Parts: sequence; C-alpha cells; structure tokens
Amino acid sequence: MLQSLRKVGCVKSFDSTWTDVCHDTLLCSSPTVRTSQFFFGGDFAPTGMVGKVYYLPQARARITGESEDQLVTECMTRLGLSVSWSAVLSYMSSLPRETRPSTEMVSVDCLEPSRNRLKVYFRAHDHTLSAIEHHMTLGGTLDGEVVQNTLRVVRNLWEFLFPGVGRDQPLVPAGRQGVLPRVSDLL
Repeated sequence: MLQSLRKVGCVKSFDSTWTDVCHDTLLCSSPTVRTSQFFFGGDFAPTGMVGKVYYLPQARARITGESEDQLVTECMTRLGLSVSWSAVLSYMSSLPRETRPSTEMVSVDCLEPSRNRLKVYFRAHDHTLSAIEHHMTLGGTLDGEVVQNTLRVVRNLWEFLFPGVGRDQPLVPAGRQGVLPRVSDLL
C-alpha cells in the first residue's frame, strides 16, 4: 500500500529494511491467530508522507511462549539496537513485577535505516505523573536538554488534561470516585 502511495507522489521515500525485520521477529503467521498484529499510519508534511508500521507482538508471544520483551529483544538485536534496548530492560527489571510497564507495541518509520526511528510503547500500571516521569527517564538515568524538554511537554499536557490533579495523585475512572475526566468534558 505504501509503495502504491509512493508511485503517485504521496510518499517521497520508502524503505522496508526495518519493517521486514519487525515482521520476521514480531508477527505470527499461524492460521489460528484471528487478531490484528500490525497497522499502518503516517506522518503528513508539506514534502509528503512518511509511512509507519505499528506491530503488536502479543499473538506471537502467545503462540511461541516467548514474552513480548524477548521478541522485541530479538528484533532490536537484528536491527543493531541491543545496547539501547538493554538499558530499558535493565530499568524495567528493577521494578516490582506488579508495577512493571508491559510492552504493547513497536513502531518503525518506513525509511532507510540511517534515517529510521523505532519506538516501543509500554502500558504503565501506575497512573501518576511522577510515575510517568520516572519511567520516561528510566528511573532518573536519562537526562539532558531533550529529556527535560519532553518532560516539560508531558507536565503541560497533564495539567491541561487533568487540571488540579497532583503529580502523585493516581488517575482512576470517574465512576470509582476518581479524577479521570471524560473527553467530552475537555472539549
């Protein structure tokens, strides 16, 4: 599909090197799997669209008996990103199992490897701003201008979405006497 968009000029550049590795390491071709394992997206800019593919490794993990983290580790190793990924895994393994974020999704741009980005999406089980900041900095091991700017954006977004909710106050669904607003209340 993205190659077709390239032919009509919507996608300026397309490379499947990283998507091929993700496909081989994160997806399952079993006929018994009846759930989505990936989806497409894109970033639109005046110069054209950059295609993205999002991978959901849960089906392969279920079929193979490997954890999502093991599958992502194999993917990262094949992409030459194992050093960075091992820092993330080291942080995650330092957390108590009941609060450890779970690996949910991996996304890559459809660009040549030298320009590509890979993102791993986690589902956190603790719902406070301070916990989010702790996870985003890998327990305080990441710092610098980019990290601080990102944290500033997250804090501003938190204040906009959850006015009056303190940094250590957990979000819980409104039906349980919590503070999580409905989207319609924000508009």
